[in-house]
Amino acid sequence: MGVIEVLQGTNAVISGSDAEQFWQLRQSDPPDPSTLTVRGSSPGQAILTLEYTPNGQVYPGGQYNGESVTVAVVGVYQIEINASQWYDVTDYTITVLKGTKYTFRAKPLPVGATWPSQRPVWTLNGNSIGSPGNTSVEVTFDSVGTKTLTAKCGPNAPGKSVTINVVEPTAYQFGTGGDLVLNTTPDPSSPATWHGWADCSTPFTNPVYIEGGENDPICVPKNSNGISLIDVTLRVPDALTYPTTIRIDAAGTEDWNESSDVSFSGLTSGTGTLPITGNIINEVHKYGADFQIQWKYKVPSGTNTWYNIGTTSHTMYVKYTYETGGNSLTEKRIEWLCRDGHCGGDTTTLECSDHIWAALAGSPPDFDLGGGNVDNEWQLMDPDGPTGQCIDLAKLISTVTVSS
Repeated sequence: MGVIEVLQGTNAVISGSDAEQFWQLRQSDPPDPSTLTVRGSSPGQAILTLEYTPNGQVYPGGQYNGESVTVAVVGVYQIEINASQWYDVTDYTITVLKGTKYTFRAKPLPVGATWPSQRPVWTLNGNSIGSPGNTSVEVTFDSVGTKTLTAKCGPNAPGKSVTINVVEPTAYQFGTGGDLVLNTTPDPSSPATWHGWADCSTPFTNPVYIEGGENDPICVPKNSNGISLIDVTLRVPDALTYPTTIRIDAAGTEDWNESSDVSFSGLTSGTGTLPITGNIINEVHKYGADFQIQWKYKVPSGTNTWYNIGTTSHTMYVKYTYETGGNSLTEKRIEWLCRDGHCGGDTTTLECSDHIWAALAGSPPDFDLGGGNVDNEWQLMDPDGPTGQCIDLAKLISTVTVSS
């Protein structure tokens, strides 16, 4: 009689004229001597044997004839995901990146069984996805949150599910390339450091930004086209289950070129480099924690859509020249130079010189024709420090002009 496939959780009707005598002696109410209903409660196979007596024979005690049929109850065995290869994700929770696409497939139980017509059926968070009978579905994850993907063979069957945690990254850390070495400010409370105006040989180093931690100032020459955001790394709150290739880009105060392919696995991505698009601002300028970088990423093999993932704000000093002056370029000194009213907004050397002269005509600096010479012209900037001679002021003007 062959094999009859039954949906898990449904009723199947087996009928045939050979069965009439048997069921006629075991009449149902109302009589239906030619049918038998079998319920498939769990996936698997069973052999149904039908014994009956030919016409004219008495049951029991007569001659018995027999027929057998294999009843296959078909259910969903497992759900697999194609992430460079097929992985069983049945009843698992996996974490994927927003913007990805994955193909899932359902496998039947008994293993090797043929899916009944219009089966399996898929739902994502209870909503139908794909078409009845699709053994695989492609799912696009374009929003953050928890998703439940379920495949069923019968309407009352439990089916199998996988939980998908969709996450979005944030900018974790980056450094800068093509910028100038900027040194930290010595202890501004100490007379020994001229209250912060002394030289310093301790530079700010990459990474200049770490999420929740460092956010160091940056110093660049004006109109430069050689500035880059380097070692850019993104991070997700939960580790990705499968490696994902992304691209990183940024906009904001300046525009940046997108990175090449970056592999993202676990909690953090690989590193990307974003060269500046065009040139930095063509004037001396101080961005006081308002140099903004708006971060974004995309998954080329997924939606290929750019997703904005937040903005970070930074302090940047844009100075006139590439000169650093060695240990003399400290944040305290460059902040004084780049602020508005000094060289801030200047675009020519004449403007810088004029504004430096005007600024140094006030106090600080502190000098007295009757005083002795100072060891370092920057000492004149300390209002509690020693006074100097005209030559010291001249050296200070020269030094500050070079530093600008």
